[in-house]
Amino acid sequence: MSQTSVAVIGSGAAGLACARQFSKILPGCVLDVFEKSSDVGGVWNYSGKPNAPMYKNLRTNLPKELMGYREFPFTKKYTKDEESYVTHQDVQTYLRAYCDNFDLHKFIKFNTKVDKINYDAGDLAASSDDPKSYPRLKVDFTNSEDGTSFSKVYDHVVVANGHYARPSIPSNLQGLFDDFSKKAMHAIAYDEPDRETFGDKIILCIGGRASGSDIAREVSGVAKKLYVSDSTSSNSSEGNVHTCARTAGLADDKSTVLLEDGTALSDVDLVIFCTGYDYAFPFIEESNVDLSFVTGERRVGLLYKQLFHAAHPTLSFIGLPHSVVPFPLFELQAEAVAQVAKDRFEGGFADRQERLEEAARQFRSGGPGDRNRVVDTHYMNDFQWDYCREMAKVGKVYSDEVEGYISTNKGLYDTAGLERKSCATGGADTYRRTKFSRDVDANRWEKM
Repeated sequence: MSQTSVAVIGSGAAGLACARQFSKILPGCVLDVFEKSSDVGGVWNYSGKPNAPMYKNLRTNLPKELMGYREFPFTKKYTKDEESYVTHQDVQTYLRAYCDNFDLHKFIKFNTKVDKINYDAGDLAASSDDPKSYPRLKVDFTNSEDGTSFSKVYDHVVVANGHYARPSIPSNLQGLFDDFSKKAMHAIAYDEPDRETFGDKIILCIGGRASGSDIAREVSGVAKKLYVSDSTSSNSSEGNVHTCARTAGLADDKSTVLLEDGTALSDVDLVIFCTGYDYAFPFIEESNVDLSFVTGERRVGLLYKQLFHAAHPTLSFIGLPHSVVPFPLFELQAEAVAQVAKDRFEGGFADRQERLEEAARQFRSGGPGDRNRVVDTHYMNDFQWDYCREMAKVGKVYSDEVEGYISTNKGLYDTAGLERKSCATGGADTYRRTKFSRDVDANRWEKM
């Protein structure tokens, strides 16, 4: 039997977890990790270049004691100070250390851009007649240093390219972004609160979640006035920051912003869209792989367990669930994919019809808990813990120890989340002053 071959797209936190788990669970497999840049880290590999989702002064909104991979704790040895909420430089240091510790560099093809992924035509035809046959995939890629292009066929392809590349503008606000008579920008263009762009301006920040709250807080230090428009905001003021209702659109005069409560903001100089990102897979043609990427709705289908291509599970996607603790979830998903590959889809892996039916239900629903919003198909939050348990069982690693790890993560997450929510949107981020301590072996944590 020939060696199993695996391609992983991306060497950010998700791609590195995949590289680690495949090299551990399928030792000796042919493993290629394609990375378009010259370093690991993905979004955490901050360059200061424009139009990148990472901004200069970012600190994590989760404590490092919660962020680390299960088999590689995120301790203070990777940080510059004693803080629990760390800088993006600290996270990059941690990811490089993870890569070094497990000797993952040898699998990574740096400066290599994936141009296209598609199923091998012959394998795809054969699999349509045999439900136990799974098609291989052809990957076309280009080395950006010398411009040479290659193709290679793999037994498994894992897409781990992240989802912070394509800015998302809500469809009902596209006109405001395109036609506002002054200036509109997406958060991807933000790096720091320079006075030339933001000084003494009246600014509307649309979206008050992680990046929105951070950007609002930074910009308020130089702006004349700052409106923060968010679905969870109530009308209130603190200093020069004013929270307000959700944004409805642009008035006919192209200079007045309308809110859902009927308020008209005619004094806004600059609009910042902190409205997140769409999933983007420019190297995959939907019709070719029989998937649907719904622009503006942040959902992919049909996927089995939000992970495997439901019909042809040799293609999988790591990291689509959002509102989660990312690195631990990536690790559990990677273990699941690698274990299923090792078992060659035997040993309890659902048959095609069952996978398709479950995937269709999930794609039509509002995600876990049936929130009745299709944009929440990949939403997790409180549902992430049961999903982590499910992934651990698929990956054949579930145990009392892993349960303790997941339960400890939940306790930390809930505590940190309550503190974060207690801070006013765009106001002081006092929750980041909290320090935590975690005993990994005993599955205990405490506030310092």
